[in-house]
Amino acid sequence: MTVEIKLNVTIDGADGIDLTTVVATRDRYDHDLEESVTEDVTLGVEVAKRLTALLTKDDAYDALRRKFLAVRDEEIRAAVKPLVEDALTAAIEQTNTYGERTGKTTTIRELVMTEAKKVMTERGDYGRGQTVAQRIVAEAVGQAFKNELAKEIVAEREKVAAAVRAKASELIAEAVTKGVGR
Repeated sequence: MTVEIKLNVTIDGADGIDLTTVVATRDRYDHDLEESVTEDVTLGVEVAKRLTALLTKDDAYDALRRKFLAVRDEEIRAAVKPLVEDALTAAIEQTNTYGERTGKTTTIRELVMTEAKKVMTERGDYGRGQTVAQRIVAEAVGQAFKNELAKEIVAEREKVAAAVRAKASELIAEAVTKGVGR
């Protein structure tokens, strides 16, 4: 979808007026400065506000917005990917627990892999000598089992309650029948 907007406005006798011309001022609270500030409002800002209001009322706005956001996200990913790759592969100097340099170099990728291996293989004080990964899996399975068991208990309670109501109805009907039959 292509959206093309062309504005060509000519006003005679309005020399010196352009989109940077201040047309108003407004007061607002600046949270960074923690105080009220007065700002100039330019003709360009007002034109942009009104165009935005008109465009967002258009039926095609939602589709255009989604497409714009998808393109924006892809552009950000493309720009950030080499930076992340450089950060992961760049050599960094290791330090000891006091922050003193040890003279050895490594990469963030190697550090992440080392820590991941520890999580998967080292047994710690996690109950019964489990690795962190084993503990996480055991907890997830236990929680899933509890959830399923709770659902089954609720279902069985509903069945028992329905059976009790049905039996109570039978007994009441029988008592009424015997009482009326006398």
